[in-house]
Amino acid sequence: MMRVQAPYTNLFRMQTFSMQSLRAGLVLVACLAVLICASVQPAGAAPNRVVADLSDDLVEINSSYHGTELLLFGAYRGMPGDDLILEVRGPSTDLLQRRKEQKAGIWINVETFRWLGVPSFYHVFST
Repeated sequence: MMRVQAPYTNLFRMQTFSMQSLRAGLVLVACLAVLICASVQPAGAAPNRVVADLSDDLVEINSSYHGTELLLFGAYRGMPGDDLILEVRGPSTDLLQRRKEQKAGIWINVETFRWLGVPSFYHVFST
């Protein structure tokens, strides 16, 4: 009867695999613990709610457009002294950014970078 011994590399791979699965399991348990702790709120704490609307939902821009004023109004249910942060975004668009460099006395585009899905307008207001 002949005995065949498995090469050392196979045993090492099995140990590595089991250590990787143990490490992955610990990471999964840690992530679940963080999610559970983050989702727990103190008793009686209600989520803050903001209800908002605009005076005009549609602004038409044509050849005679000279700007317009928009009124944002709403209600906020929260604790006294809370701060509000308002983020205003326009529709997403693609944007080209060009870097210019002076060569032989002339400014020319030497590099172009394309930004995908950036807001056409972005502004932040806060109290």
